[in-house]
Amino acid sequence: MQRQELSAGDLRRFDHNVAAMWEGAEIVGHVAISVGSFRNMFLRKQPCVWSLVTWVDGTQEGPDEDYPPWTTALELINGHIVVERDGTSTAYRIEWVPQASRSAAWEQYGMHKFSP
Repeated sequence: MQRQELSAGDLRRFDHNVAAMWEGAEIVGHVAISVGSFRNMFLRKQPCVWSLVTWVDGTQEGPDEDYPPWTTALELINGHIVVERDGTSTAYRIEWVPQASRSAAWEQYGMHKFSP
């Protein structure tokens, strides 16, 4: 399977963004995304995407990190995210929170205790 390269612009649109996660016609949670960087084993700076899932009951999964070759970032671009919960992987459709509501959504679902 060939992996797609992502530009800085592709990644930037995710930073401090929140999407609702849908299963059928029901919102089951939200995913908050943060973009940063890290140094790989060769001390080369690489981009990284962190995701934090908050389920409707308030429990959380993550934060999880994604970096080249991309998995989660490509899922987000394609309008879904795969989350493992209780040993089962499930793909959820996502819809990004509208710009006007993004700050409030970040306050509620963002990664405040996690600093990439």
